[in-house]
Amino acid sequence: MAAHTHTLAAIFDFDQTLAVDEVAEFDEDVEDARETVMGGLERCHEVGAHLRGLAEQGVLLGIISFNTLRTIRSVLQCLGWAHLFGDRIWGDMQVCGHNFSKGSCLQEEVLRAFAVRAEDAIFVDDSADNCRDVLRTCPGVKVVHVVRGSGMRPTEMGQVSAWVADRMHAKSSAQTNEGRRDADGAHKGYDYAKSAPGARTDGSMPTVRGQRAAAIQTRGPYEVLVEPVAFAPAAQSGHGETRTARGIGAGSAALRASSLDRLPV
Repeated sequence: MAAHTHTLAAIFDFDQTLAVDEVAEFDEDVEDARETVMGGLERCHEVGAHLRGLAEQGVLLGIISFNTLRTIRSVLQCLGWAHLFGDRIWGDMQVCGHNFSKGSCLQEEVLRAFAVRAEDAIFVDDSADNCRDVLRTCPGVKVVHVVRGSGMRPTEMGQVSAWVADRMHAKSSAQTNEGRRDADGAHKGYDYAKSAPGARTDGSMPTVRGQRAAAIQTRGPYEVLVEPVAFAPAAQSGHGETRTARGIGAGSAALRASSLDRLPV
């Protein structure tokens, strides 16, 4: 499996979302996990394939549930899914510590543990109240409501997969555009005075020697554009002072390397 950087998180409810019903008792039997908890072998395979597919794309998986950690972990272990979630499971005691609010648990604890922003997380639950709680408490989190009583089906799984694809595309496009801007700036040699190494606090540039530079300087009525050209070391005058080129008024031609050691003072 290719290496991925975890940038997205998918957090699921357990009862009536991953499982088809509320799981009160579980005898740690694989057959019982598939048939009773997951609603049959076919659905078990569908959900398992969905979870594995998300994990293979680098999506971190988690669970927030009012069920007990022991029950949830026992089911995951029987199904062979424990490694997909690791210790990223918040059970009844953890949620109760947030005043029985899944939204507060997600905002104050889960997102921090996942180290993701709200807009990079999706929450799936069968309870409309829990969904509203998350929407109110965690602006930016994508919420998918599962029809109560049947567990997560292909429709909801498709919504999760579509959201993941959209977010990954948006992130990839943003990174590509940023890279293009950086490459374009490096190619043209442009830099702005306030962000250039050694720039003064008023935005003016110190003497430029042996480097490429370009800046738009504005001082009162003067605006000087320095083009991206290579500068030779500054020559010294007979009095030991660096010769400089003096600025000219707005609308004049750009100063060239042959006449520039320092922007006008």
